[in-house]
Amino acid sequence: MSNRIAFIGLGHMGGPMAANLVTAGHTVIGYDLVPGPVPTSPANHNYQPGFAGALMAKDLGLAVNALEATGVAAELAPLAAQIYRRYADADGGGRDFSGIITEIRANSKHT
Repeated sequence: MSNRIAFIGLGHMGGPMAANLVTAGHTVIGYDLVPGPVPTSPANHNYQPGFAGALMAKDLGLAVNALEATGVAAELAPLAAQIYRRYADADGGGRDFSGIITEIRANSKHT
């Protein structure tokens, strides 16, 4: 039985992992946050939206609400929601959600 699997990150490690899934008979939909590995990725097209940052922020907010309503402990979900809300409120709302990598890089120390 073949499954459809979405795979984010097709670099040095993810690419071979996704290839193994295909070899095993699964349908793999690949996605990458950085330009290069997937020619059709929004990362190769200035992060023009496939799934907009504003929608990711909304969906993460809904997920956090559901976690809180059911009492499920998930420490990373509220943080991810906060990060995507800032991204969407800045200039990322109309860009692809994967464009968050540009914000992470801009706010990171480079050594």
